[in-house]
Amino acid sequence: MVIYDVIIIGAGIAGMVSGINSDNLGLKTLLIEKNIHPCSNTSLKIDVTEAIEGLDEIIEKLNLPVNYKSNISFWKSNSASFKFMSKVKDFYFIRGDDERSFENKLLERILSLDIETKFNSEVIKIDERAEYVEIHLSDQIIKSKYVICTGESYLLFPQELTHIFLKNYYIFGHTFRGNYSFPSPICAIFNKLLIGNGYVYSACVDDLVTIGIVLDSFDEKIENKFKEIFNSISFLSKCDLENSIKFSGKYSASILKEYSTQRVLLTGDSAFLPDYFIGYGVASAISSAYIATNVIYENLSGTVIDYSEKIKKIHNNRLYSSYISCNLFNLLCDKDLDQLVVVLAEIEEKIGLELYFSSFFNHFPLTIHLLSRNIILSVKLISLFFRFKVKQYILFKNF
Repeated sequence: MVIYDVIIIGAGIAGMVSGINSDNLGLKTLLIEKNIHPCSNTSLKIDVTEAIEGLDEIIEKLNLPVNYKSNISFWKSNSASFKFMSKVKDFYFIRGDDERSFENKLLERILSLDIETKFNSEVIKIDERAEYVEIHLSDQIIKSKYVICTGESYLLFPQELTHIFLKNYYIFGHTFRGNYSFPSPICAIFNKLLIGNGYVYSACVDDLVTIGIVLDSFDEKIENKFKEIFNSISFLSKCDLENSIKFSGKYSASILKEYSTQRVLLTGDSAFLPDYFIGYGVASAISSAYIATNVIYENLSGTVIDYSEKIKKIHNNRLYSSYISCNLFNLLCDKDLDQLVVVLAEIEEKIGLELYFSSFFNHFPLTIHLLSRNIILSVKLISLFFRFKVKQYILFKNF
């Protein structure tokens, strides 16, 4: 019987990146996907992700396809806005049914590599009680030294997941084909009156534009909210809503105590790693898949490495920050957001936001000046920040 070094369950982004790196490392690999065509359920859209720790190096090392990179973003509240130019560029990925999409390019790579694939096959059970991990399909049992779970395959995880559930968030939007003019390749729009606790974003790559709404609780009127904000912003309403492709989704946000057993590793959405305030699911899928395959390679070579600790080191601080940011945002009103955007615009114009926050105490006079002009907002932000820092400590102290 064939014994694989690693079996990957799910041929989404995390699964295919795992497959590509497994091939690079010379691991005997099987990639299993329940659908006939991988990622066939992904709607056409543009995903934008920040360069989280190590992402640049992983993309370069694995030669992963990126559709666009930009360091410019546009932020708009109800009556204020500013353009931010970062030192670090965001990555833009076309997703879904397009020959340029990230999934299609990854699949082309997978099919050209020396790894086995088994599509249209659903895993029923993972059993790691024996010498090797057993993967149960409807018609056979396959054995492997390690298993990587992606997507919804966390439901097969061989032990109960200890986690802190944070919340669900919901996305709805449209993707348009055409050449439209926007303030920047990525725009974020906040309007508590129309949207509530959420935001609208737009992203542009070549002849594609995605406009979406993200809410932190389910709302039956999400489509109506989308149309209201769509029609109220001039640069959005130029797009032809009648000739577009809809997309929607629900995602759960949690922080896990452990991201693996000794031989089964959770990656990407299966590990609940996307930032639940901003998203960035592609970045966490790539990062965790790369780490997982490298850990398996090292462990097979005799070096024992704790996958969970590596994931926590890279991702947990980002998830904790997201927790505070989301809770702060939810308690601000439109007036607060307007004042905050004005302050950020002034900092960006005078110093640059990145330089200001990287050397906060070097710009103390400006800080005092801004605080004195917005004393009510400043006191509110500071008090809320410490309130949620305490809440974060209590919530996550055992994690």
